Amino acid sequence: MKKILTLSLILTIFAFTKAQDFLSPFDAIAPKKLSYVTDASGNETAGYIKSVVRVKGLITDLNMKLEDGSKKTVSSASVEYAFLPQNKLEKFGSNMSFAKDATRWGQKQVDRVKDGYAYFEKTQIELKKGTETTLMQLLNPGATVLKAYHDPFAKETVGFAPGGIKVAGGEDKSYYMRKNDGVGYKVSKANFKDNFDKLFGDCPAFKEKYAKADWGEFEKMVFFYNDNCGK
Repeated sequence: MKKILTLSLILTIFAFTKAQDFLSPFDAIAPKKLSYVTDASGNETAGYIKSVVRVKGLITDLNMKLEDGSKKTVSSASVEYAFLPQNKLEKFGSNMSFAKDATRWGQKQVDRVKDGYAYFEKTQIELKKGTETTLMQLLNPGATVLKAYHDPFAKETVGFAPGGIKVAGGEDKSYYMRKNDGVGYKVSKANFKDNFDKLFGDCPAFKEKYAKADWGEFEKMVFFYNDNCGK
């Protein structure tokens, strides 16, 4: 009993300290756990992800096996958002770092992320050859003003595949940031100073708390901005 209480205390403290951290980038799909994919009309498809097709790092198709045994290929262009189950190795970190401001969701959506699901949504991002609409993992679920998406091209992350094999290490050095209904663009440690005012400069409360661009405080800055600015 004492060990259980000690573990519970550790988890509580860890959850508190991670309250302003992004969710862990998604690397591995749990192939034996249902995925939930919703289209623009609100129709949800439940099934098991057998493979993910990517072109130049971006998701183009989800190959699924439905609960009735039939197979279905879902184009990412038709998906509005999706909950994809993370491998058990990823679940612990995601539970603890779950964004505290996901109040705009229904309880079902909140429970899914707490249960180890990664949340992907359709978004438009800037690339070198123009803009692209694709599915991106949202790392601060519930954010309505400034959203942070996992950069599938980030140096530390190789990618993800079904089967539970994690091939990644270190922290991401870049994210795709999207403000309101704008186009997402890459923000990295290298260009953070140049993008600092673009991201946060329109909020007096933010300027009072953070005077300069400090990449080590980036996640906390994003959470503060969403809590105090642009509403």
